[in-house]
Amino acid sequence: MFGALVEALRDMVGRVGEDSEISVTTVGSTIDRDGCKQCYKLSCCMGDKCSEIPSTVPMEGVYRLRDVLSLGGTDERERALVICTLNLLGGLSGLRDGAKFCVGALNERCSRLAVALVERFGSPIVLLGYNDAYLGEFSKFTGDIYVVDDSLAGTVINGVPVLSHEEGDKVLRMARLVVVSPLYVISDYFWEVLNKVSKDKVVLYGAPNIVVGKILGVTIYCPYARRL
Repeated sequence: MFGALVEALRDMVGRVGEDSEISVTTVGSTIDRDGCKQCYKLSCCMGDKCSEIPSTVPMEGVYRLRDVLSLGGTDERERALVICTLNLLGGLSGLRDGAKFCVGALNERCSRLAVALVERFGSPIVLLGYNDAYLGEFSKFTGDIYVVDDSLAGTVINGVPVLSHEEGDKVLRMARLVVVSPLYVISDYFWEVLNKVSKDKVVLYGAPNIVVGKILGVTIYCPYARRL
């Protein structure tokens, strides 16, 4: 299924040329408040146009687009590079709806609107990738909620146990809603989950997930996308 992203990227690259280059930098470690033990924010730029995604892998360098197209998404580094490039070129073509990476107060504002997801999908809810703002908001409306995040497995946050991927497989079978963080889209497990549950249950939230969500045909939740 990751191949669908590479094919979409190939179409976008055709408009700018395979010999075009992007520069990739790590612009700082991201949000400790989201619970990630080792996270970074990657910036992919072509000229003065840039996109940012969260990543577990820091990167620096200049890449030709033909080399990015050769990547098969075999690890988190490759997936992060492909998705960051997709977001960059998708932004240039209007696919990203003008959205930008947001944290802090705006992330919390978005999470407060998450009740709409509960009303639409119901519960049980599985959060794939811990985010304290979303967990806090969903917990106000249902106690039937699970967090799956291998990096925090075995901990209990706000009374909710954080499950490993192996444990997550069991609750995914019951879930009516699977909410996926931008960071988890580059994980192996997310792509396994897409083969285990109906895409109708999956919601990708956040600006870094907009282009991926459109390509995969899953629901996107980014309520302030056109206002940023």
